[in-house]
Amino acid sequence: FEMKLLNVSYSDLFGGAAKSSFRIHKCINNFNKTNIESKMIVIKKLSKDKKVFKISGKLNAFMFKIKNYIGMMFGKFDNSENPKSYNFFNSPVLNYINNSECDVVNLHWINAETLSIDDVNKIKKPFVITMHDMWWICSTENYLPLNDKKWITGYKNSNFISKYFWNKKRKLKPKGIICPSSWLLKCVKKSYLMKNKKTIHIPYPVNRKIFYPQKVNQLSKLNIFKNKKVKIFFSVFGDPKDHRKGIDLLIKSLEQLDPNSFELIVASNNFLKDNLKFKTISLS
Repeated sequence: FEMKLLNVSYSDLFGGAAKSSFRIHKCINNFNKTNIESKMIVIKKLSKDKKVFKISGKLNAFMFKIKNYIGMMFGKFDNSENPKSYNFFNSPVLNYINNSECDVVNLHWINAETLSIDDVNKIKKPFVITMHDMWWICSTENYLPLNDKKWITGYKNSNFISKYFWNKKRKLKPKGIICPSSWLLKCVKKSYLMKNKKTIHIPYPVNRKIFYPQKVNQLSKLNIFKNKKVKIFFSVFGDPKDHRKGIDLLIKSLEQLDPNSFELIVASNNFLKDNLKFKTISLS
């Protein structure tokens, strides 16, 4: 291999960002036209991939749980409605990275104390960042509401904690920022922290052997297409009560339509209420 890539993530399959990181890792290794070998280092391993490595040792596993718990408890004292990740503590992942044979490091969702911000500044290898949320361009928040522009203007009027971690992040020197969505790309280019960094839009990979377009007359053979009503597909991962998921907006929009003109097909766990005005079909 001409290049060895190390992907760093809290997990390979626990959570949306982890699954996306794992798909990127698998896609690189399964694409025969590249001379890149991808490996992955995680705290929580769920896959059987032999190129995904977990920080070993019962003591390390115990300490990660303790550090993550402390961070969660601290978040309750740091009054904020937004989910936060502090990345307080130094991690053995840093030594693994610096002692590895990799040429480039790709940092994904490294919260839950996977790496501290100080650790990131001590990485001796060239590294890039793949954005899975807004954490890299904020202080400690994983995301901010649209009307909160601190990630653009800076945290000058914020509390001590926010200023402290914001100043740590100002020292980060990634070689580039990878944005899976055009929205995140726009955010990065506006952000105080990363607007001058090299930024590129690379969508998440999709397995075209599983997901591919079909003609309507082929889809109509499925049982869920046995009548001529319009079919609306819907899927949600994570907490369905999270306003960012937009489930409330979906329901409000669909309730404006004739309930006899369509059916909603839910492709994940059906968290919707039973007293809806329209019909739902759950695939789970």
